[in-house]
Amino acid sequence: MDLSSYHVRRDRLTNQWVACAPDRGERPKRTQITNPDAKPGRVAGCPFCTGNEHMLPDILDETTGEDGTWRVRAVPNKYPAFHADTEAAAQTNHIYEGRAAHGHQEVIIDTPHHHHGWALLDAEQIARVLTMYQRRYEAVKEAHPSLHPVLFRNHGGRAGASLAHPHSQLIAPPLPPTEMQSEEQRCRTFYEDEGVPLMATVRARELDDEARIVATNEHMVAFVPYAAPAPYSVWVVPRRNAPRFTDMTDAERHACAELSRTVARRYATCANDPDYNMTVHTALDAEADAPHVVWSLRFTPRVSVRAGFELGTNMLINPSLPEVDAGVLRGA
Repeated sequence: MDLSSYHVRRDRLTNQWVACAPDRGERPKRTQITNPDAKPGRVAGCPFCTGNEHMLPDILDETTGEDGTWRVRAVPNKYPAFHADTEAAAQTNHIYEGRAAHGHQEVIIDTPHHHHGWALLDAEQIARVLTMYQRRYEAVKEAHPSLHPVLFRNHGGRAGASLAHPHSQLIAPPLPPTEMQSEEQRCRTFYEDEGVPLMATVRARELDDEARIVATNEHMVAFVPYAAPAPYSVWVVPRRNAPRFTDMTDAERHACAELSRTVARRYATCANDPDYNMTVHTALDAEADAPHVVWSLRFTPRVSVRAGFELGTNMLINPSLPEVDAGVLRGA
């Protein structure tokens, strides 16, 4: 597609209009990842560090290594916005509707090492984190079938991380997230019209075009989406059309961990180590057949600010071009 540098884009998956304005951004410089051995592994006062377990409300689940020490932990969120002990009854008053904040929240501690984010973890450790994601998602759905778990991680203060120790979160509200629900409906409509999943069509187009590919392996593909909402946004998508990330095989989980580590390391070395959010997108119904959905991990760096135009119009401005960003993250 031949477009001038300044143009607007939209894809059918997100349905989000994005204005590409590449002259507004600055190109990053290549950097080195901080030496993890130069910093201590434990920080006094951090509730997620080994030895500070007395600061945790509880331990819900954990995986351990051969030496018996923990590798990944799931713990209750000490300051939740949603509470399992509240009633889910709704109240309406003509044009307004409200309900108690019924739900569930927990934190997944990615590593015992305070200073080791995903860029410094090996693929095996990230695979352990992904395994815990799957276990906790299934456990919450079994205990609270009416809730809608969402898994994500915030890396850095601008991305919303209140603690520096690498961690992820699971929040399960009583209602399906609106944007995820709308995207799934668009996927269903596309599947009914075309007979193939929309994300599978996107994946095939990206593999064929190659301009926005960041990295691939036998089971997974990482690419900058065509209408990227922010510079260096990356989607990690399976080659197999599986609707739920809990469907990952061992081989797919390790392949996903390898590409997720690659994305985090390329952010650190090629894109000025931005704060970022990563969200798991999966079929909202944990039981029903969903051939129209293909799960994904979506990384969105916080390198630009949504100002008045974006908030007032719901059109985003990306001060970069996805093709250029993909080239940077490939190391080109």
